[in-house]
Amino acid sequence: MENLSAKVLALLKGYIEDKKRLALLWREWGNPVTISAHEMLEAMSFSKGTDGVKPSAGHISDKTYQIATQYREMAIQRNQKERQELLDQIERLEQKLRRIEFCVSQLQPEQAAVIRGIYFDGKGQGALIDELHLSGSTIQRYRDKALYAMAGMYTLLQDAGIALEW
Repeated sequence: MENLSAKVLALLKGYIEDKKRLALLWREWGNPVTISAHEMLEAMSFSKGTDGVKPSAGHISDKTYQIATQYREMAIQRNQKERQELLDQIERLEQKLRRIEFCVSQLQPEQAAVIRGIYFDGKGQGALIDELHLSGSTIQRYRDKALYAMAGMYTLLQDAGIALEW
């Protein structure tokens, strides 16, 4: 159980960073960097410039157009694959965060308040002492009991054969 307690502690310590990472992944998924088919065809239709002169628009051959069309299809497929991979990462990360949040919600209220304050809100012990009107040793005791309880929850999940993200 000690090993699992250490893993749960690592999950909690990484909570804020995981939330930031999730926000970034959602932003990337919603704003993919792509090149339009028109931009691609226009770029491929320039003839070679000479002596450092800017290339001028030229004739696009059927072969070049075919290559561009195939490239466009491949780019579309690649972009779809990348978006799906991002979505898979988002789904795993959201599941991990929801599981942590659920386990914390199952703790005794005082323990949950300490865990949320320390790991979800990033508050120091001094701030929690003022906010919760508890001594430092009581906050530490609630934290330790909460970690032990969460390790027990994760043990149950592991024993049930549920794949856990660490």
